[in-house]
Amino acid sequence: MSSETDRVTAEADITRLLHRYAHAVDRGDLDTVRACYWDDGRDTHPEFSGTADDYVAWLRQVLPGVQRMTHQMTTVLVDLDADAGQATSLAYCLNMLITVESRHTLQALRYTDHLARRGGEWRVLDRVVDRQWRLADLRGAIDPPPATG
Repeated sequence: MSSETDRVTAEADITRLLHRYAHAVDRGDLDTVRACYWDDGRDTHPEFSGTADDYVAWLRQVLPGVQRMTHQMTTVLVDLDADAGQATSLAYCLNMLITVESRHTLQALRYTDHLARRGGEWRVLDRVVDRQWRLADLRGAIDPPPATG
């Protein structure tokens, strides 16, 4: 295989991993969510930071309050270090959720992932999810992103 073929294959595999995660979290399939991370993986969301196992435990507590949810991964950019078996991806996601109290929220998220290829498989080593904006209860009030500084 050529290095260009390897790059395209790695990008497709990583994009598929992002989509697999989105489908799994939307369905509440926490075993598949967990399988998207290496055992030493970490996750940081706006309301959570910890190990991959801690993240899945947190989801077990949070997801019962969600009636419906969809994560739609959009623009995905992958930077590959094939020699090291490492990659960084930046992906945007539109997330719509409806809580059991019928709160409707639309938000734009940015996923920054550091990934590793081990045994021929790509998984997340470290994920940081930043909320770009949120439209809560679809009433027109957009929460600005947190100040960076």
